[in-house]
Amino acid sequence: MAPATLEIDLLRSFVAISDTGSFTAAASVVNRTQSAVSLQMRRLEAQAGVRLFHRRGRETALTVEGRDLLVQARRLLRLHDETVASLRKPAVSGTVRVAIPDDYALIFLPTLFRRFSEAFPQVDLEVTTQGSAQIQQGLEAGAYDLVVMSQMHASPDAVVLRREPVVWVTAPTGLAHEQRPVPIAHFSYECLFFEHAFRALERAGIAYRPAYRSNSITALLAAVESGLAISSLAGSSVPPGLKTLDSLFGLPPLPTINIVLRTAPGGVGEAGTILARHIVDGFRTEGTVTAAA
Repeated sequence: MAPATLEIDLLRSFVAISDTGSFTAAASVVNRTQSAVSLQMRRLEAQAGVRLFHRRGRETALTVEGRDLLVQARRLLRLHDETVASLRKPAVSGTVRVAIPDDYALIFLPTLFRRFSEAFPQVDLEVTTQGSAQIQQGLEAGAYDLVVMSQMHASPDAVVLRREPVVWVTAPTGLAHEQRPVPIAHFSYECLFFEHAFRALERAGIAYRPAYRSNSITALLAAVESGLAISSLAGSSVPPGLKTLDSLFGLPPLPTINIVLRTAPGGVGEAGTILARHIVDGFRTEGTVTAAA
């Protein structure tokens, strides 16, 4: 018996459904009609030999098998695209200007950029680390091709890479959270995290003071690790040397934010388009979908 085969085009549409949240939106991404995408998913289920979707009226959600396939599909598509691109490397060149917050860069970029540079050695990357407010201004001014940034509510042109809880952090043995006013280490006042951190403290009636301010994540973390202040970070950005503070420590809860990818309105070219796919794949290692059929 011949082994089962999963067609790349079907997997690409399957991932597009997860990324966009609907069959209709996915159809636009893969340049097919909604009915064609629905037929593709029926074929994919037949090839996989398992149900990939729970269908309840017009709503569709991934089954357990579908979620498992989604993880593998992203890997297969990345390998496929890198293999195809490697056959035409001389055609992929240029410079891509990228901006990303400092803390995300430390966590997500090393592996992601290494993989991209190995596959596309003739593409030069210009990477700037800034706060999301400055990144927004730079994107509007045409300074960047691709940006990763934080948004409370994702803008219409943004691709949501992941949703992150914002957490309070302190030194493992630190007691700064017990001081009044609470000493806070923070980025610029325009930083989304600290805007909401300060508001949360004010709503809770907890006095605070902006004790340490820096545009460097290294300097900010040093202030926290020393036990001199607490700070707020995305959950995935908390280094091993710090601990999170929950409501048991008397601090108010913080919101969940969107980490999004945005591109220059005028287009980013082939190299930028390929890098954008790498960024999406690097952030979305796994996921679930609730989609309208």
